[in-house]
Amino acid sequence: MTKEEILGKTQGGLAVFKHFLPNNFKIGKNFLNPFYEDTKAACNIYFDKKNGVYKIKDFGDSCYNGDCFSLVATIKNLDISRKEDFKEILKTIEDELFIANPTMNSDNYPNLQKQ
Repeated sequence: MTKEEILGKTQGGLAVFKHFLPNNFKIGKNFLNPFYEDTKAACNIYFDKKNGVYKIKDFGDSCYNGDCFSLVATIKNLDISRKEDFKEILKTIEDELFIANPTMNSDNYPNLQKQ
């Protein structure tokens, strides 16, 4: 599956953020980053109109800034610029969100677009 296919099936990456971020965030509202001892709510998910995708911005730790692929790379300790690592990022998203088999995800991820 390609980057574009994943973005198309996850509402520009929003479903990926919803899957990997355990807290219930609201678009554009700051929250505590659950991946480290965050003491100030300075992380948020926003829609990047220029690129047509959702992104994360963490003013407390810039390692978490970027699109959904960057987030998965950070969580899985992968290098998004390495071709093999990027393939692993795509596979992780595809597997964890059941993108290849949308009937398996209809209850858990109703926002995913059907094929």
